[in-house]
Amino acid sequence: IVTFNILGEFGNCPSCGKRNYRSVFNPKIHSLERQFTEKDAIIKEPSSRAEEWKTILVRCVSEFESLSNDMRKQLLRIPTTQKRKSDLGNLSFQRILKAHECLKNWYGIEILGGFTEEDSAFLNKMFNRRHLVINTGSRVDEEYLKNTNDTTVRLNQVIRIDSQEVRRLITLTNTAGQNLITGYESIQ
Repeated sequence: IVTFNILGEFGNCPSCGKRNYRSVFNPKIHSLERQFTEKDAIIKEPSSRAEEWKTILVRCVSEFESLSNDMRKQLLRIPTTQKRKSDLGNLSFQRILKAHECLKNWYGIEILGGFTEEDSAFLNKMFNRRHLVINTGSRVDEEYLKNTNDTTVRLNQVIRIDSQEVRRLITLTNTAGQNLITGYESIQ
């Protein structure tokens, strides 16, 4: 068995050229699943649970975004128009619905392929909630309301994330990541 070092996380196999997306992304998602299961069983105090769910939310979306951003670098290597390169370079994977539409139209990659409308809306809401947790102290802002059409919260309200939302987020993010990887691999 030959072992190769990779600077960073993602890289190509020197023998076959295939990217190591699954071998990096899958263990990270499984780690989040284990973390959720363990913390759900042992943490009983509501405010401690709420903080743990925010931590997992941030990590989950960040892992997807890390995968997506590396994939963007690879897609930018494909010859295309300057406008397409610029559009792809400016695409935010935090805006999952727009990213899905763009990659679907440009490359046939369906990040949300097989998702119900409800699942797509939920994933969009949770990706936008990550933005709130990181940037606004978990307080709802105008951008969040505009991006999600979430009628369950009001401007400046502090959002709450419950365990069922975290469990669903991990599952849907894993599916979206697998869809992204499969779509990318189909164009090589």
